Parts: sequence; structure tokens; C-alpha cells
Amino acid sequence: MRGGPYRSPPVSEAVVLCAGASRRMGDPKGLRRVDGVPLLRRHVDILRDAGLAVTVVLGARAQEHLAVLPPGTRVVLNLAWATTDMADSAAMGLEGLGPALLTPVDVPPARRETLDVLLAAAGPAVPTHGGQDGHPEIGRAHV
Repeated sequence: MRGGPYRSPPVSEAVVLCAGASRRMGDPKGLRRVDGVPLLRRHVDILRDAGLAVTVVLGARAQEHLAVLPPGTRVVLNLAWATTDMADSAAMGLEGLGPALLTPVDVPPARRETLDVLLAAAGPAVPTHGGQDGHPEIGRAHV
């Protein structure tokens, strides 16, 4: 309902985008360690701790990323990762899901308190800091 009140169903799923080649960084961002834990695993653990079912979209170096994921993590492979962009990976990860939290792997994982605020939001939400939009975002894919 455009322009009127909007209330989305509760968010129970999250998608982590981790399909890119990390060319500028030189090695996979999802495998970079923060306090000894791969960044991809840190995202998945925090999102699961918040009660969300997690889907990870992989592409480049998928096998290496798969090795750090906990059992039961839903994985979507973007086999065309070299010729597609982040929006394509997002659409693939969100396909068939209801409202979901979406975050790229190369941003710091949200703190639990931040996730709780986002999950309690009455509609699509984008956290802001210093007047600029940030991540993660809650919403639906528009393809």
C-alpha cells in the first residue's frame, strides 16, 4: 500500500552475500579473520544467534567459503559470479524468501543490539549513521 501505513511480517531469514572475487583486496573477504574467526562465519553465527535462518550466496572460491560454514547453512551458488553483480546475487539469495535481512560479507557484522532493533522494525528499515544509509537492510528484492 504505497504512501500509507506499512507493516511487514516478522523477519526470520537473512542473506549474506559472498560471491565476489575480492580482486582489489587480493584474498577472499569472507575468509579474512576477525579475532581468529573468518568474517563469513562471524556473520552467520551472529545472525543465527539472533534467531534467523541464514542463506549464504557464494561464487568465487566457493569451496573455501563452504569449509568455514556451520552445518545446516543454506547455500546458493552464483555460478555466473564473474559476469554478474551484487544485485544478481541478492536476487538469487532472496528468491523464495519473505522479508529478509540482507548484508554483504565485506561490512562488519551487526551487533546483536542492532539486529534486535532492525528485527523489531515495523517495515523496511535501513540504519543510518551521520546521515548516511548503512547495512544491513531489511526488505524484499525488487527484480
